[in-house]
Amino acid sequence: MEVLLLGLNAVTLLVVLTTALLIFNKKILKLHPTIGLMLSAVMTSFGFLLLSWFGVIDVTDHITNLVHVMDFPNLLMNWVLPFLLFAGALKVNVAYLKDHRWAIGALSTVGVLASSLMLGMMLWIMVLLFGFPLSFLHCWLLGAILMPTDPVVVSSLLKKLNVPRKLSAKISGESLFNDGVSVILFLALAGAVSGTHAVAGGVTGIHDLSILQLLALPFVEIGGAVIIGLVLGQVACWLLHHNTDLIIELFITISLVLVAVLLTNGPTNAYGIGPNMPMTVVIAGLFIGNNGRKTNKLTWAARTEIANIWELIDEFLVTLLFVLMGMMLVILELNFIYVVAGVLTSIFVLIARYVAVTKTIKFLEKHDMETFTEGSLPILVWGGMRGTISFAMVMMLPMSPARDVMLAITFIVVASSIFIQGLTMESVIKRALPKATAEERAPKPKKEKAED
Repeated sequence: MEVLLLGLNAVTLLVVLTTALLIFNKKILKLHPTIGLMLSAVMTSFGFLLLSWFGVIDVTDHITNLVHVMDFPNLLMNWVLPFLLFAGALKVNVAYLKDHRWAIGALSTVGVLASSLMLGMMLWIMVLLFGFPLSFLHCWLLGAILMPTDPVVVSSLLKKLNVPRKLSAKISGESLFNDGVSVILFLALAGAVSGTHAVAGGVTGIHDLSILQLLALPFVEIGGAVIIGLVLGQVACWLLHHNTDLIIELFITISLVLVAVLLTNGPTNAYGIGPNMPMTVVIAGLFIGNNGRKTNKLTWAARTEIANIWELIDEFLVTLLFVLMGMMLVILELNFIYVVAGVLTSIFVLIARYVAVTKTIKFLEKHDMETFTEGSLPILVWGGMRGTISFAMVMMLPMSPARDVMLAITFIVVASSIFIQGLTMESVIKRALPKATAEERAPKPKKEKAED
């Protein structure tokens, strides 16, 4: 009963605080909701810390309880991220992904692996200078945590900015898939760092992994995700085709997401490894959304009611998520050295992404595998923002001095990415694409048209 009351108090505090910050951003800051909410939450956290330091009122314990009761890693990975990925995948046209499969595939796989290793090397030099309790494997692990772009942040901004269709498809497609690749790399490196343990399934706990399991990990994660995602998508399509009531359709899609999370964390994880949950949900969402476009049996674009419901679910979860992440500042152990390290790491992240994106573009264009809009490079680099996925992964690591350093650096990198890159993204687009024609720009969504 006491735990239930703590959870209720935490949820109540979070919702009331979010409401206040939404109003504050709408009336005062007038920023993009994602950026404004996190900035407001960070400002509120600073305010709480100042009140505590001056002895006026100490609310740090309440905020700490809020964060711990909400169980941020589990909340994000098992309850928030699946719904956000599914909502995003429903709106993606597979034809765009197919047309730009080489760019999306290269950026979300080789790009993540190469840039994470490159970032790890730069971090290792910084660690040697600062004397942090991190090994090279810790640095590579932190690179794997920080390199994937966050689909929540990216999709939220792309909806507001006028980006060319081809470039938008590359950015959003990469952001949908690279988090799954980063989770696989995270599992392997987390196991290597701890020596005998790794986070299995990406979300739920610590399990011993053998060498055989580590070798099988990529195949099981990706192959299992494809099979489960397609099967669940097909079952859901059949049910949706035979049920036209909006409430039933909503519950069918919600059930699909929950079953996908259950299967990727339950029975299929019996041997310590299992299908990748983010990929499973994305594949199911892509299958449902595009099956409707192809056969006209599921008119997602025409059914504005159900589309609006999922849009509200998306925005509601994103709102709570970024407020909660902003409040994490209260429980972090930040000092001047950590702040300097975080700022340097933010620069290293951009350098690593620049090199990875540049090499990818040159290779694909040299072999006539892909074409890129003039001015794509700065947008692909600057638009690769970090977000909640990075924060959730670092919080899943076991408590240790190394984790404290990595958590502080991750928070600073994510915050600077959202504030600096997010606030300047529109100007970067205008500077990089001054001659883009109207036909190249992403079309405004049409409410009544079923075909994309």
